[in-house]
Amino acid sequence: MAIDAARWRLEQRQRMDLSLAWHIAALSRSRTLPDLSTLLRPPEARKLEGAELERRRQEFEEMKERFSIGR
Repeated sequence: MAIDAARWRLEQRQRMDLSLAWHIAALSRSRTLPDLSTLLRPPEARKLEGAELERRRQEFEEMKERFSIGR
């Protein structure tokens, strides 16, 4: 599990680095810099419905079971 967690952290770090590079490149091509508060505002969460909602609930239940096995 430790190796899987380390791999996951590495993948997340790589995704963050790529996202940062993309945003820097996009902002460097912009004629005007957007207001900082606009850039820092978190995106609004979208409401889950139907099959996607059920899939997420199932994933959550499976995750809870995996964590409770060793206890």
